[in-house]
Amino acid sequence: MKYSIVVTARKASELKELFDSIEEMEFDRNSFEVVAVVEEEDASYSPDFNLKIKKTNKKGIAAGRNEGIDTAIGETMVFTDSDCRVPKNWLSTLEKYDEDAVAGNARIQYKTKFGKYVSFIGYPAGGNLGFEKVFDIEKEYATQLSTCNAAIKSKIARKLKFDENLMGSEDKDISIRLIKNGYKIRYAKDWYVLHPSKDYINEFAKWMFNRGKHAYFFMKKYGKSKKNWKKHVTAILKLPFPANFITFSLFLLGFFIQLIGYASCSVKIYK
Repeated sequence: MKYSIVVTARKASELKELFDSIEEMEFDRNSFEVVAVVEEEDASYSPDFNLKIKKTNKKGIAAGRNEGIDTAIGETMVFTDSDCRVPKNWLSTLEKYDEDAVAGNARIQYKTKFGKYVSFIGYPAGGNLGFEKVFDIEKEYATQLSTCNAAIKSKIARKLKFDENLMGSEDKDISIRLIKNGYKIRYAKDWYVLHPSKDYINEFAKWMFNRGKHAYFFMKKYGKSKKNWKKHVTAILKLPFPANFITFSLFLLGFFIQLIGYASCSVKIYK
């Protein structure tokens, strides 16, 4: 089997829209499987593709993905998020890239004006700002992938695995370890998933707070981050007015909320 699509979710019922979009894909059904690792198996599915649903007692996306890697049989592991939808040509586009690892884009779908501006902040996978505006790319190879839309050769994924001690920064961590071990991450500009935006302020605040917690655990492992903030901020400021002003204001607000999330871990408010 060529591909194993690995996805994690708290509840199996959260996967319906993703599964519906996979059913619409124009790709040989015998060439891929879906491995879903869930904490609660509260829904059953009978799709027209190969599906394995595995219940786990472990918490966290990294742990779930590792269980998915152990269960999957495809030559390449393909990762996405439970709240994403994939286009009809998702796997046929990926098929063009026979690489150690592949980093794709996320096209952010929004329902409100607030969500529109959040989509330009640059998360995840560059968001509607653009992957190449947020991450460094040299000769078509990237320094990072985002696991809402990424692929890794199975033999490499089984060797490296995701760090289960990290919360939410496991994609940044595995990117570092891929490159450190001599593997390359190919940037696939035309490969994307559809990812929902944070359409309301409470969703945005919770998201940023959690990103701050994730940063705490990442910094404990690696120390200082090497993110190219100048490139990222410059891309936001180059947006047309008033999108640049509003998006940058949200970027600063998000950064402040992340600091609170980070501090909640460092003073052990969060456990």
